Amino acid sequence: MRPHVLYCTNKICVSTGKSQTHAGNDCGRKGGPKHSEWVAKKKSEAEVKVLEDPTVAVCEKLYVKVDTELKALADAVPESVKKSVKNLAGKIVGMFKEGLTLDELQSLMTNDTLLGQRMADAVDLLEQQSA
Repeated sequence: MRPHVLYCTNKICVSTGKSQTHAGNDCGRKGGPKHSEWVAKKKSEAEVKVLEDPTVAVCEKLYVKVDTELKALADAVPESVKKSVKNLAGKIVGMFKEGLTLDELQSLMTNDTLLGQRMADAVDLLEQQSA
């Protein structure tokens, strides 16, 4: 005779119909006993991805610079762009990541004049799109 298995009773698992796919003591969802292990695994996977793609690390640093510049120059950004884009710094850095090489991204980190020009170009493009 097989031992009785206590299926997961986590609200998330039950609401998605996945409660009978694993035992309660193996649940990796939020609130489950293995959740902290699951989070640690996901964090390590994310760190590996960052190590594999150097543009991610450069873009994270670039985001901080762009965000700081945008806050300093808040009056220069048109209202139409502010309304249409929730995270303007993220949008601009995303545009940089899609259109520039790693070397060009790194040069933006060291050349504030070039960064300002590229940011102005990006804001102009966003303004044209929002019009």
